[in-house]
Amino acid sequence: SSSSSSSSSSSSKSKPLDPSLLRRNLLLRGITANDLNDMVGHEVMLGNTCRVFVHRRTVPCKYREAQCQRPGLMNSMWDACGVSCEILVGGTISVGDVVTVVPNSYQPQRTRVGLKYPGFFVRPADRSAALVKAAIVPPFLTAVAAFLDPEGFHRVQVAYNSAGQNFWSPKSYELGLWVKKVRNPVLFFSTGIATISVLLAFSLKVK
Repeated sequence: SSSSSSSSSSSSKSKPLDPSLLRRNLLLRGITANDLNDMVGHEVMLGNTCRVFVHRRTVPCKYREAQCQRPGLMNSMWDACGVSCEILVGGTISVGDVVTVVPNSYQPQRTRVGLKYPGFFVRPADRSAALVKAAIVPPFLTAVAAFLDPEGFHRVQVAYNSAGQNFWSPKSYELGLWVKKVRNPVLFFSTGIATISVLLAFSLKVK
């Protein structure tokens, strides 16, 4: 992210926001947020050896806003929170290294934004009621997440709770906790049924 932009974009009237609170992997100076955002779709050199491809803008989240205790952070820094990149060539990066866009490297078709809900890249203040509703994780997907990764399902909620926020809606979280509780018995029962089925099939084949 651009440290100069992050320091000046916070709407709070208190002291400037410490860029390290945004937890970006790399901070740049001497570049505007617009220039950084314009790198999306390009390959970029970091120093002399490190080369990355810029896939998308990185937008702030309500968890970071709450943890930084900066109301309005998401809206005020929406276009100034950096970019997400894919490392193409690794290397050593040092303070003072120059960041340059690789000439003739613009390939927008290569960009991958991931599985984002409609409106993910829309500033919160500009979202319609439909987009706000679409951002709520459906109970079904919460149940799937709790079954596939019960610890991760719980961990993200605890992290958001520590900042006074909720990641899952109350209804979804309650369902997820139930799925997390019955997960092991269901797996044990399913494994047992599968094992018995295989043994029966094998014994019938032998006969």
